[in-house]
Amino acid sequence: MQIKDLITGCFIFGAFLSACQQQGKNGGASNEHDSITTVRNKVMEDAGRKKEAYLKQLKAMSPAQLITAMEAESEKGREPYNSLVFAEVTSRNKSMTESLKASLDKPGKAALLNLLALRKIDKASYDSVNAAIKSSILTISLKGSHYFNTWGLPHSYWEDGGKAIIEQGRLIRPALIPLLSDTSQAPMWGSEEYYEYNRYKYRVCDYAMAFINEIDQHKVPVPMDVNARDSSIRTFLNKSGR
Repeated sequence: MQIKDLITGCFIFGAFLSACQQQGKNGGASNEHDSITTVRNKVMEDAGRKKEAYLKQLKAMSPAQLITAMEAESEKGREPYNSLVFAEVTSRNKSMTESLKASLDKPGKAALLNLLALRKIDKASYDSVNAAIKSSILTISLKGSHYFNTWGLPHSYWEDGGKAIIEQGRLIRPALIPLLSDTSQAPMWGSEEYYEYNRYKYRVCDYAMAFINEIDQHKVPVPMDVNARDSSIRTFLNKSGR
């Protein structure tokens, strides 16, 4: 289960914690419950107002402003489902097509949300984007991820980022192979997602191998044991003459 609206959630938690600490200093134990309820309601109302104000701000933005805002969120690693900017862009449907396509001329991590937004609102235009550009954006973003929620869990499900990689098929395969040597950790946030990540101890190389298996239609379960996954990677590389 994904946690929606991370911006609001983080704000509520921080403000609520701060306010409760202040109430604890000023009030006694007898009215603690009422104080916490009052603070919680106020924090929720304040967060709601801030969110509504931000949504109005997004509604008033030009396509160019939205593209810039979405690039900033891509750099921060914001997932599509947690980006209010992404939601606004995709709500405008094909009116954003040309702006999104034009923003992909410099492949890199900043272009990921723009690419995924184009894929969502105008698949035909997305398919017309040069395959090398798409492969570069996707693999650079995969390698540079701090958290891997954008891509999914290799043994369970793929998010839109992961599906986009698999859709590229053998065109993206050469860009994935170098990642098979990248043993950097690939953590996820969120209680359920972190639990699964922690069970498997996923790394970048595990994602690369899982994507290659999907592309090759090699349907095999992902081993929980890291050594078993390393053995599979070595076998693949040996067969590939690498």
